[in-house]
Amino acid sequence: MLPIELDGTPEALEALKRAVADALGGGPAVLPFTDPALRDAMRPAEPAEPDTAVVIATSGSTGAPKGVLLSARALTASAEATHARLGGPGHWLLATPAHYIGGLQVLVRSLLAGTTPAL
Repeated sequence: MLPIELDGTPEALEALKRAVADALGGGPAVLPFTDPALRDAMRPAEPAEPDTAVVIATSGSTGAPKGVLLSARALTASAEATHARLGGPGHWLLATPAHYIGGLQVLVRSLLAGTTPAL
């Protein structure tokens, strides 16, 4: 699993975008994070389950933090369904943190549309 620390810089966001593009194409799973303790709880040195493209860490509201495993197929299907519902791909605004699923999906939709999200 490839941990990507999001520190608020454009460089970190670009690194995440490249890593997600690679993961969607069959590359290593990506773990975006801002809190090193949460990253460590996800055990990034251990391999992710097969077909995992992204691991989104939870805060552990019901106990210990957990990671939600998302496949490239699931992320792509969601982005394609959004494009179909809206009448085609468009330009996206990244208004939520990219380590949350909403922000990550903005990156995925932008990658599939061949555009760069506005920040």
